[in-house]
Amino acid sequence: MATFFEVFEDTKAIFDTLIVETELDRKINIKILGNNDLKELGKVVKAQDWVRHETGNEVYIFLNEKVFEQLTDELKVIAAEEIIASISFKDETNKVSIDKPDITTYSLLLRKYVYPIY
Repeated sequence: MATFFEVFEDTKAIFDTLIVETELDRKINIKILGNNDLKELGKVVKAQDWVRHETGNEVYIFLNEKVFEQLTDELKVIAAEEIIASISFKDETNKVSIDKPDITTYSLLLRKYVYPIY
C-alpha cells in the first residue's frame, strides 16, 4: 500500500506559487502529497465525489519527492509547471479536468531537431 505524506515546505512553496500564478487557487482546492513509491515524478488525480465532500479538495498532486529533491532549483520549477499544466477549470461547465500532454516524444529527437523545428 502506498505511503502518503506532507511534502517539504520548500516543495510546497514551489507548487503554491505556480498554482497562484495560474489562478487555479481561485477556482479549486489542490492538495500536494508525497508518495515516493510512484514510478513517475508526479501524478495529478481528480478527487472522487466522496473525497471532495470530506476534504474540500478537488485535485490531488502526488509527487515522488525523493526524485524531486534531486533536481536543480530550475528543474524543480519546470517539473512543477509541467505537472500543474495538466489541471484546468472550465468556467462554462464549472468542472475540473485533467488533460493529457499535447505532445509526447523522445528527448533524443528534441535534441536532434530542437523544439522549433520539431
